[in-house]
Amino acid sequence: MEISSRTAVLLNMFAFAGLLLSLSVRFGWI
Repeated sequence: MEISSRTAVLLNMFAFAGLLLSLSVRFGWI
C-alpha cells in the first residue's frame, strides 16, 4: 500500500505551513 503523490504533497504543504505559522508566532511576526 503506497501513499499517492497527491496526498504526500498535501501533507508536506500542511507540515510546512504549520512550521511557518509556529515560527511566526514564536518571533512575534503576527
